[in-house]
Amino acid sequence: MSEIGQYILGQINPTYTTEPIDYTTAYENDWANRKSGTVMPPSPGVDEYTIWYSLEQDILYYKLTVKWRPATLWLAKQLPEWQIVNRSRTAVISASPLRVYENRKRLNSAIGWSDKLKQQSMTERESHEIFQIKMDTTLKYLEFDEEYIAHYIREHSTSSIGEGYRWGQMTSLSTEEWSTFFESTKRNIELLSQNEGRYYDKIWRTGVRARSPGMEHFGNTFKGEIDRSRVITFDVIRSSPNVFIKNKKSWYGEILSKTEDVLDVKPKVYYPYVEGGRIYTIASDLFKDGYTFYARDGKSWDASAGIILGPSFRPELIYMRGISIIGTGAFDTSLDGTIANLANSRNMRGEIIMLGDDNNQFVNGSTGFKDVPWVEEQAADTKYKYILGVSFADADKPTLMGLKAMSDRADKSKPVNYRVPEDQFTEPGKHSPQEIDTWIGMYLGLFGDDTLINKLKKEPLEDMDYLAPSKIMEDIVKKSTGSHSLAIAEREGIKKLVMA
Repeated sequence: MSEIGQYILGQINPTYTTEPIDYTTAYENDWANRKSGTVMPPSPGVDEYTIWYSLEQDILYYKLTVKWRPATLWLAKQLPEWQIVNRSRTAVISASPLRVYENRKRLNSAIGWSDKLKQQSMTERESHEIFQIKMDTTLKYLEFDEEYIAHYIREHSTSSIGEGYRWGQMTSLSTEEWSTFFESTKRNIELLSQNEGRYYDKIWRTGVRARSPGMEHFGNTFKGEIDRSRVITFDVIRSSPNVFIKNKKSWYGEILSKTEDVLDVKPKVYYPYVEGGRIYTIASDLFKDGYTFYARDGKSWDASAGIILGPSFRPELIYMRGISIIGTGAFDTSLDGTIANLANSRNMRGEIIMLGDDNNQFVNGSTGFKDVPWVEEQAADTKYKYILGVSFADADKPTLMGLKAMSDRADKSKPVNYRVPEDQFTEPGKHSPQEIDTWIGMYLGLFGDDTLINKLKKEPLEDMDYLAPSKIMEDIVKKSTGSHSLAIAEREGIKKLVMA
């Protein structure tokens, strides 16, 4: 048996307990002692950047100096200020110790409003029925397909599967090992179902991801301080079933359809994982129909959602300080977040585009929305009609919103060492002219010789395990090399700028 095969199969023998074990202190001690982090590479609009940073007493100070590409300087003159600054991104840099404050803030928030949360949570009956629907449907859609497994490994080659191992190394598993892995995955879903209401007795693996400050105005130098970095949690048992769920669209759709029936959901709800890229056409049509639009996000959603889901979901969640929270890197993270969103939104009106904690409502008249502390309206997103990475300020020609100095691609991140008092380095951009051309065009609502929305509506979003706006857009840019000539540059007369 291969080394990674031994590791994987050694990790998939879970135990569940009737009384929870709180590993919060162990997590936080580990994060505090790791003097490391990551920083992301330049975006397609940046020729190079220089970043100085210093971690002092759980505050990360930074100064980012950006050398924008000539084409970006041209683009900035074409765009209104709101399109530049809203949803913008400057320094995408993280530090492990900052996860401690992030974790405490989210837990404290959810614990603070837990009594009110429980009043709007699923009943025990609803929690039980929906948990069993999810387990039964997952078992139904698990399949051993070597062609899809190979595809999945290619798409996730740099993603972690366990401590020190990445999906790309899984090519060394034999067919026999994969078959054993598949049968173990089925057995573990069955165990989850059988241990409904109990607790998972294991510490999850964790990673770190940056919270990125935005820019107040377009410029070359950005400095400030960061006090939080996101916590990423993953586990072989909880993260790996995706490799055996080939038909994610139907899996996702069947579970959510049955969940809507159990909860008696009032609004019409659209899901990007079910609709795929067509979700952008749906949004465009709803805006054209003249509905009033509200963009809302959940607050401390991994913790808040854990409470909303109810006791039946405990065996697949992480227990911390008296509550069970959703793991960020599980195969059903987005699904669980969406189920909680549905439960919280069941009595709203109109039509909703929903993904995880994102709740984009289109309505005429009463919203049916109950003002609660764990959901907040995003005023700028509402004003500029922002959904899934794009602004529909012009519903016929949606555009990207927010200039980015750095990309947000975990597979391209660079490690940062905070054991030195301070440091700095310069990172060059490595994007092709075609990628730059594509990136520029998307802010103008264009993609090559076509419009951005026509490109987006063809994207198979349902194939993505982790559907985030930045990932959608950056994947499109990444795949653009060789897909078309410098159509935007030639159309706008800026070919020399793009090639510079």
